[in-house]
Amino acid sequence: TPAAASSNARAHFLIEPTALAAEREDAIAREINIMKQLIHRHIVGLFEVIDDPSQNCVYFAMEYVNGGTLQAYIDAHKSFNATAARYYLRGVFLGLEHMHRCGASHRDVKPENVLIDRSTNEAKLCDLGTALLRDNRRGTRLGADYVHATGGTPAFFAPEMCVREKSLATSAGYSASAADWWAL
Repeated sequence: TPAAASSNARAHFLIEPTALAAEREDAIAREINIMKQLIHRHIVGLFEVIDDPSQNCVYFAMEYVNGGTLQAYIDAHKSFNATAARYYLRGVFLGLEHMHRCGASHRDVKPENVLIDRSTNEAKLCDLGTALLRDNRRGTRLGADYVHATGGTPAFFAPEMCVREKSLATSAGYSASAADWWAL
């Protein structure tokens, strides 16, 4: 539940508390770092991060997207025509393309992580909690985005992710960016 919400003519803001468990601090810091780098109309924007040590919480001041998830849209309409599907997928494609060009992979692309902005009717990627940044020391060469641990929702895993974690750790890994495209 949002702690507070406000709006003006051009932007909406949502401030949501995130509890800071010790084991989650690195993951939250990674998510904040990635979100700060990804400014794109098809990715939910992060405006500010407020750390409240007295409550052991971090607040994310984020763009407020009022149309619900793509999954809620699918559930409500049971189906939608090819034009609507193409339109929403185009938004997801553009958001993912931007992420990949910035060296990030989402790793949990699914209808629940796509929001529909009712005012523009555009799709926006959200929930970057499992996202990863490419190791800059590896550059942009082929294989630079290979990872050795799964992340996200198993129903949307690419086939190469469907191996035991122990096997994945000793293998060449898989392309996180390619796995994003597979999830679509």
